[in-house]
Amino acid sequence: MSDPTDQKAMDFWYDFDNFFLWEASPQVQALIRRLFTGGETTIYLQFAASVADGTFPQRFIAQVEPHRAELDQLFELQAQILDTYFGSSPDDQQRAFELFGQGTLYDVRREKAVPYGFWPIHAMDADYAAKQPPIGYYTWYSFLRAYALLNAVTDGPLLTLATHIALAAAVQQFMKPKKIEGGVHSNPDNPPIAEDQLERFRRTYLPLDFAQLDQAFTRDNALGPRPKPKKFAFA
Repeated sequence: MSDPTDQKAMDFWYDFDNFFLWEASPQVQALIRRLFTGGETTIYLQFAASVADGTFPQRFIAQVEPHRAELDQLFELQAQILDTYFGSSPDDQQRAFELFGQGTLYDVRREKAVPYGFWPIHAMDADYAAKQPPIGYYTWYSFLRAYALLNAVTDGPLLTLATHIALAAAVQQFMKPKKIEGGVHSNPDNPPIAEDQLERFRRTYLPLDFAQLDQAFTRDNALGPRPKPKKFAFA
């Protein structure tokens, strides 16, 4: 990979996934389990239901308040990794999310590693045949929204990250990249998104505020049909 920005994106997702999933410490796994008690989509379903029935944000705040400590700890761990890679460059962070959504980051380090031999592509899990969008984007946004509400954050880097998550979700729902092709270690050679289409998504999602993002993540639209409940991956 010749573009240093693209290599930075690859390295970020490699380290991020290892820290929070593939090589997560027992402490991090326990933290995530406590926060997502009941399944990976629980926090999203609470968020979406509150928006839909008109009780947002009060009801959602009441639901996530008991998990304030876990939210704060998880957010701080996430912020440290993001800052290491993109602290002075939100444009590089945006690029990392755009590439993630396209599924063009084929990582040979994963190819050689036993725990994740099936996942050499950095992209969010999805089941397009079942019309199940990449659930992780919805869960991630709901987590950020909970943190933002509990800490009265309305703009700045947190909002920028939220728009990047929405952008990546729209790109991935449009491109529907494959994780593997043929054998376990085969590169599916997912095509990049056309620049004019990417620019349309940028114009749509990057200017949004939290209230507008709330609507984007709770309606069937370019981000895909809303998620169904799914159990969390950790045993």
